[in-house]
Amino acid sequence: MKYSTYVFSNDVIKGQTKFDIAALHKFFASADCQCEKLVFFNFDKQNNWQTLQTHQQTDENQIVLLENAQIDDFTFDHVQSLGKYLGTIDEQALLFEKDGKKIAFLPVDGDYINLLKKIVKAPDGKIIYKLKLFGLTKTQVENDLEEIKNSFMGLSYQLFYDNLIYEIYISYFGNPNEIDDVQLKIASKFKDAMFSESDLSLEGTILQLLRLKNYKIAIHDGSTGGYVENRLLAQPNFDEVIKSTKTDRQLCSPNSEALYNYSLSALSQTTVDLVLVFAKASKGEGEEYLFALADKKSVHVFKNKFSKTQPQNKILATNSALFHLFKKLKQNDFDFH
Repeated sequence: MKYSTYVFSNDVIKGQTKFDIAALHKFFASADCQCEKLVFFNFDKQNNWQTLQTHQQTDENQIVLLENAQIDDFTFDHVQSLGKYLGTIDEQALLFEKDGKKIAFLPVDGDYINLLKKIVKAPDGKIIYKLKLFGLTKTQVENDLEEIKNSFMGLSYQLFYDNLIYEIYISYFGNPNEIDDVQLKIASKFKDAMFSESDLSLEGTILQLLRLKNYKIAIHDGSTGGYVENRLLAQPNFDEVIKSTKTDRQLCSPNSEALYNYSLSALSQTTVDLVLVFAKASKGEGEEYLFALADKKSVHVFKNKFSKTQPQNKILATNSALFHLFKKLKQNDFDFH
């Protein structure tokens, strides 16, 4: 099913009300739908209504986002033209249907995603299988997805990318209560890159694993200025698994040997199960991020060079370190002595 989304809001245009475009598109993907059109206008009741009328014939369905205080007035003036009234959702959203097409009015300054979940739903019998991958090239991911798509009739997918992380929604008909051939093929194809089959982020997945194994971690940050700690601690209750943190640009020299020795020293001075240490060096046009994962058995040092902007390099390096931490925690032989 396809939707055209219209945002009529002065505050959104000015940037005074946050509008998460990616979240909207991911919601539609999670319901096996597509947002064919997303347009933004200042609020002007007469012109906005004319815009909807002009595109009504070509739009399959319409989603209209307005300031909450403007919805009743906007719809009241045109209620006779909106078709059959289907109801009010949580006393906030209004839903109509005309000529088999839906039109919904929702508050852009409210939780419109949760309201949409009660309006836009996947077709009966459709499974929406969600997964998250790290570190592959876009070409490789798309080629593998096309191979999977061609192997199963009626299967489709939508793909989102953000700083080395791919979020994929795969839609097909099946039994929601069983692991089927589609999921087995996906698991086989992406087993080395997959870290989630749900809404869980890297940080959320790591928290689950640390809790499951009853491990504590220490973070010594010499490169991100506290960004990596803030990412982790933004997860509810992550403080339960972090034993200590340290942020210091002069933590150690940004080379493998110094990082290795520092990690051993940091591990010996605390009772944690695992230490994650960051360092950074300038390398020509880019930045080289080094990080170490140390436990009582071994120290592993990794290097990544990034040549984007400094803030983006920091995000890429953090995602890389967290994915390696995830892989370490997933290892069957990962125990401490």
